Amino acid sequence: MKILYPRWVLLERIRDLAFTHIKRAYGCDLPLFVVVMNGAKPFADELLSHFESPDVVQIRCRSYVGTQSQTLEVEELPIEQRARFWGREVLILEDIVDTGKTMIGLFAELKEWGAKDVRAVALLRRFSAPRLRAILATGFTVPNDAFVIGFGLDYNGQHRELPDIRKLEKP
Repeated sequence: MKILYPRWVLLERIRDLAFTHIKRAYGCDLPLFVVVMNGAKPFADELLSHFESPDVVQIRCRSYVGTQSQTLEVEELPIEQRARFWGREVLILEDIVDTGKTMIGLFAELKEWGAKDVRAVALLRRFSAPRLRAILATGFTVPNDAFVIGFGLDYNGQHRELPDIRKLEKP
C-alpha cells in the first residue's frame, strides 16, 4: 500500500482548514458541526481540537459497499436531536467527496431538519467529484483510480486505524 499523505501532512492541512477556512468563514459564531461517521471521525477529532467547546452531532451514513459507491443511507436521528438543527448554520465534516451523492443527500436532509444553511469541509475530494458550491474547503485531491484507506477510511471495515492515507492496491 502506497502512502499518499503521511500523518504529519494530514495534521498540517487539517490545522490550515480550521484556521484559514472555518474560522475565517464563521468567526466567533461557530456552526453546528456534523461528523459523518465512521470514516470522518479521525479527521473531525483532529479538526475540532482547534475549537473551544464545539457543538457536535454525529450521523451515520453508508454509501459504499466494497469499492463501489451505492445509494445513500442516512441514520434517522431522534426528534430531539433533529431539533438542534433548527435555524442553525451547519458544517458537515466528511472524509471524502467521491460522487457527491452523500453530500447532496445530507444537504437536503439537514435542510429538512430546519438548518438555516448547510456547508461542508472534506478531507479528500476526487478529481472527478462534482464541484458543489456548499463545500467550503477540501484538504487534498485524490486520483479517480485510487481507492484510499487509512485515517478513518476503510475497505469493508478494514484499515481505518492506519495513521496516514494510503492507496489500496487491487482489492
